[in-house]
Amino acid sequence: MFGDLASSGLHILENSQNNYERAKTDSFSVRVPLLGKLQRISIGHDNSGFGSDWYLDKVIVTDQSSSESYYFLFGDWLKGENNRKEIAAADKDGVVSLPLVSYKVEVFTGDRRGAGTDANVSITLFGETSDSGVRALDGPGNLFERNEMNSFGFKTVDLGDLQKIRIGHDNSGFGSSWFLDKVVVTNLSNNKQWFFLCGKWLSKDEDDGLIEREIPASNEDGKAATPLVTYKVSVTTGDRRGAATDSNIFLTITGSNGNSGERKLEGSKLFDRNNTDVFGFELVDLGTLQNVLIKNDCSGFSPNWFLDKVVIESGQGKSWFFPCGKWLAEDEDDKQITREIVAQTNADSPTYVPLAKYKVEVMTGDRLGAGTDSEVSIELIGEDGKSGLKVLSNSQNNFERNKTDVFGLECPYLGKIQRINIGHDNSGFGASWFLEKVIVTDPQTQEVLTFFLGDWLKSENSRVDLLPSDGSSSSAPLVSYKIDVTTGPVRGAGTDANVFITVYGTNGDSNKRFLEAAGNLFERGQTDTFGFKLVDLGELKKVVIGHDGAGFLSDWYLEKVVIT
Repeated sequence: MFGDLASSGLHILENSQNNYERAKTDSFSVRVPLLGKLQRISIGHDNSGFGSDWYLDKVIVTDQSSSESYYFLFGDWLKGENNRKEIAAADKDGVVSLPLVSYKVEVFTGDRRGAGTDANVSITLFGETSDSGVRALDGPGNLFERNEMNSFGFKTVDLGDLQKIRIGHDNSGFGSSWFLDKVVVTNLSNNKQWFFLCGKWLSKDEDDGLIEREIPASNEDGKAATPLVTYKVSVTTGDRRGAATDSNIFLTITGSNGNSGERKLEGSKLFDRNNTDVFGFELVDLGTLQNVLIKNDCSGFSPNWFLDKVVIESGQGKSWFFPCGKWLAEDEDDKQITREIVAQTNADSPTYVPLAKYKVEVMTGDRLGAGTDSEVSIELIGEDGKSGLKVLSNSQNNFERNKTDVFGLECPYLGKIQRINIGHDNSGFGASWFLEKVIVTDPQTQEVLTFFLGDWLKSENSRVDLLPSDGSSSSAPLVSYKIDVTTGPVRGAGTDANVFITVYGTNGDSNKRFLEAAGNLFERGQTDTFGFKLVDLGELKKVVIGHDGAGFLSDWYLEKVVIT
């Protein structure tokens, strides 16, 4: 308080827990020096507490020694940065507050998954003459549930024509994110309405991360939020050995109107081989679908996944097809675990070549020590492609003397089989193996092809190419190739790495062969000789030679290769 003789200094006005309630007068006694005739006061608050805004009507100060009263008329809000004001003394008491008007506030929570909130929501109405101050929107029951309207009422001074609202929440509660559709405010004294269209999240984890928004007034109602569309997503795992996965799979759908955001495909017993899993999503209308981004996090015990296709159907009767036919794996195909697939409208296009199951019968010869404990593998080469190297194993004790072992080999159909490559890895105590013959049955034509060898596969000659034979006991013709590899004479030319070669001719190729022998190979200025028995490759065209980079000194200076 400021008088013509002195000022009082700052005093806290508090004598009850319920001071400063609406339409209430609080009285306080303050001891101060003689101030003389009061001229003005400075009054305000510290902005603490959830509802700190305060509508001050007036202050009356009475000098108890003279019984003279001074009137400080205000009738306005003290809030935010304007939480303290100086008020000059008035000549007499008077009514400063504007009359109170009742407002109805209808709040519409949107139709989105997780749209409701448990947080404390508050609103401020701004008009052409004043504002309402911050008002908490509370009441009995569960408020702000998905796709529901909650109605509130409060009195404030007549704000005139409303211009905007400020609405937000305190981010408290377990599910604090809130999707606000719109707010409708009605002045009950004249039934005038204003519409505040939002259609956005008030969430730190969605959209722009805001939990409070200012929304301008509109004189017309409308659709604030784009309506939801139900999408049925069918995901088909392909028919490949090891195609199933227990990893986490994520999907993002992109259309002409935007994207779905990354969605985890959740459920029980998902993504089994040759099986289709169905998921449902409620999303804003994405328009015409353009592509999907599908991701495998490779976190499971069986991380690799072979995806056949994705089919998406909207609740509006439209369908889109996303053919894949590839692995999402860190060690298959191109080692990609994320694939972007463009939408197609043709549902009948095959996504990948279906598997065929070849019957492979392997006969070990009747020789002393003919069996092997090594790992045996085979590759089928047909007119339409290769099977890739497949290990021959089952639950039996395979490759024993004078025994026939039967295996099922799955791969895309190769057309007519032209040759096979078979051998072992030289592991185990008894590695040498006497292979009598191999019989392969075509799964489509049921044609039976016999590949005769009648010889040992051991040490550096542990693999062999075989052509089909029409006879019952004659071996397919093999050609012996001598390969001389010369390392250059320059300093540091030698290598400790594992070297391999593929020889190409007019009749085919040798497949990848490691150049292995006893002693120190590929030394500076040295020529190393290797021998292979192969089917006749015809006129030789080229070789592909290289190494795996292993060893302390892997760099290698190759002078030349001579094949005889």
